[in-house]
Amino acid sequence: MSCSALRTLHYISPPVLMSDGYIVWIQAMQVAATDGKAKLSWHTLRHYAHGAFSIFFFIFSRMCAFVLGFDAFLVKFRLASSAVDSGKMDFYSRLAAAAFVWQVMTIVQLHWFMEKRLFIFMFAGKDGSMDIDEEALVEVWKCLMLKKVYESFNFIDATCVMLGFDTYDLQFLALDDDEDVIRSSFERQRLRIGHKSFPSPTGIPELRGSKGSKRPPGLR
Repeated sequence: MSCSALRTLHYISPPVLMSDGYIVWIQAMQVAATDGKAKLSWHTLRHYAHGAFSIFFFIFSRMCAFVLGFDAFLVKFRLASSAVDSGKMDFYSRLAAAAFVWQVMTIVQLHWFMEKRLFIFMFAGKDGSMDIDEEALVEVWKCLMLKKVYESFNFIDATCVMLGFDTYDLQFLALDDDEDVIRSSFERQRLRIGHKSFPSPTGIPELRGSKGSKRPPGLR
């Protein structure tokens, strides 16, 4: 991790920009179409203005992120190149070059991108389009999860838990894995048949059979 203005370039990287832009466009169209069949009034104009403002704010914020990140990149690139091209390969010159490389490597925050993709997988359904209702459901799920953590632990422990919360914890809460039940059932079946070479289960979904019913993600 690094604290650098270069991280604003994360929001204009092509995968992030296309994913966020598509979600903003879908939600703006949904807001504008709320009263699409109603007569023109102040209420309908407010819906259209809200959708247009969300698109405008998205474009404006990404332009600001590009200007700030690109300017920071030029400044840091000049500092690193002057330190390397000075002909002195001492410790500080190499440290400046290594720091620049590290900041460039951490421009795209995979943790943010993976977390958003997991929420889209969990709540957006088959089409993968996160509309307004599903976005609100994500926020409610986060609030309930935060409330449950602070009810189960004291303030310091709960804060440490939330600071270390990552995509692995999100997957643990969302999925119900019955691999232990499958392994125990296969072990009993192998002992009953008497074949020592009976294959052990690997936990693939095909082995679950009727137990693999999908349930909505929630807290245990």
